[in-house]
Amino acid sequence: AFYKSLSQEFPDLGFHLEEHPELNSEHKEYTCFIDPIDGSKYFAKQVPFFAISVGVVRGEEPVLGAVYNPISNQIYMGAEGIPTTLNGESVRISSNTILKKAVISADLASRKENWNEERVWMTQKLSDLIASSGKVRLFGNGALSCAWTASGGIDAFVSLWGHGSKPFDLMAGKALIKYAGGKTIDLKIPGIKQPRFVGGNERLVDKICEILLR
Repeated sequence: AFYKSLSQEFPDLGFHLEEHPELNSEHKEYTCFIDPIDGSKYFAKQVPFFAISVGVVRGEEPVLGAVYNPISNQIYMGAEGIPTTLNGESVRISSNTILKKAVISADLASRKENWNEERVWMTQKLSDLIASSGKVRLFGNGALSCAWTASGGIDAFVSLWGHGSKPFDLMAGKALIKYAGGKTIDLKIPGIKQPRFVGGNERLVDKICEILLR
């Protein structure tokens, strides 16, 4: 229903959908990435840890994001020219720039498409992050991790597996972090096929990137 109403109101809008890839459209100026339930495994097991994620990109640049947690009734929204908010109140990225004091969300997501080839690299980088930062948490939800990063609840988020096959998990979050004053990067790493996503304030993002590159 969401896709139908949007496509009717905005006929020039492209789509990238997790649940209905047959409806995906390419070569549009604007593309809407929709994940109706990020955290579907939790949802199926009645664990209250999932979110609805909608992000819009212009080319490859995130220009709008919305992440809704129906359990806590929290909606995070941000767009070009509109700073990120939580339930209508402005939020900002964490100001902590000291990695040793940082709380980082890391997504390892074993058994994904690149697990067999890159699991040694991923587990080593997880160990490096644990050794270098204050705390590392494996929440397993990209949309909420980005939203919490945008609102300063956690200091940074890093996808150690890359989200190559699930870009809709992060597109809204990229916009939320960007319009909360933060930095996001899809880091290309020599010898690693998929870029790795890192988001947070600029100093922490740069420090995490250094760890991933060494």
